Amino acid sequence: METTNYVELYNTISEMVQDKDVAIAILQEIGKDRRGKQIAEMQQPPRQQMATGKQISFLKSLGVTFDINTLTKKEASALIEQAKAKQQNAM
Repeated sequence: METTNYVELYNTISEMVQDKDVAIAILQEIGKDRRGKQIAEMQQPPRQQMATGKQISFLKSLGVTFDINTLTKKEASALIEQAKAKQQNAM
């Protein structure tokens, strides 16, 4: 999150609670929550993580159609293997 976004968020919270110290504490908790979510996403098993940009680009270059919004790493790997197998069988 950009610094200006944090300042805007702080100002909004500060207006709501009318206490500078409480606003700072709430902003710190929001930051902790965001970091916690990022860490949890990174620790998900690969089958639940979203496909990487590299996988998506490769699938597109192979002409594979897929739903970019739901494609997981595991599904992308399977689609890549299938497409590569089709190409080898076509030769």
